[in-house]
Amino acid sequence: MNDTWNPNNLYLVNNKIEGDFLSTKERIEIISCGPGLTEVNSQCGRSSDWLSNLINNDSYRIDKINAYKSEMPTLSEKVVWIILGSKHSVYDSYQWISNLKSKILDAIQINIPMLGICFGHQIILSALGAKVVKNKKGWEIGSSKISLTGKGVESRLFKGIEKKMIVYESHQDTVTELPRNISVLANNSYGLQSFSYGENTFGVQFHPEFNSQIMSSYMFVRSKTIKNINNFTVSEVNSGRKVVSNFIELNFRR
Repeated sequence: MNDTWNPNNLYLVNNKIEGDFLSTKERIEIISCGPGLTEVNSQCGRSSDWLSNLINNDSYRIDKINAYKSEMPTLSEKVVWIILGSKHSVYDSYQWISNLKSKILDAIQINIPMLGICFGHQIILSALGAKVVKNKKGWEIGSSKISLTGKGVESRLFKGIEKKMIVYESHQDTVTELPRNISVLANNSYGLQSFSYGENTFGVQFHPEFNSQIMSSYMFVRSKTIKNINNFTVSEVNSGRKVVSNFIELNFRR
């Protein structure tokens, strides 16, 4: 690797000052918000690996941050954040959740681009003042249809994606009482599915990092607790994955 040390580029990692390595590689931090479900991990691996495999480009340096272990992402203008899902809820009283919300607000202040996925989508909005609650409709899991709004059609996050698309879902919380200046990019009968805030902050309720095997594994595990699991199905889905490549292109190829 041809990274070179530049002492003029410093940033904070877990409250320690570290140097930035400058090279042709752009830096992406994948922020894990839980260890995942044991049964799914044993069959399919971990969500941070699914996402890094999806990016799969030697042009990027990918760092994995375990926020649920109180590791916090970097506050630097030379990084992009992707915040993943979790078995936890954003309203749970864990210190790391509170700390991550504070970091998110700090990151927005210095225009760090970020994409939140599922829990990540919810915690960004919660940090901005939205209310997150259990969905009265219950779980949304499996393949689900969502629709882009007018702003969603215009958003570069959904460039090259049909207005109506099928995505993978696995959540029971939903976002309500949106703060001002939030643009709704997509929704469905279960509620908000995507948003943007300013030019650099995005969230999707669905899981672009899933494939059909991962989704089926989640459904098998959740079938033990979700009574109406048979109402949901799994089909092959590709459109949601383009969201990740669009987000990266949006921030690295201007």
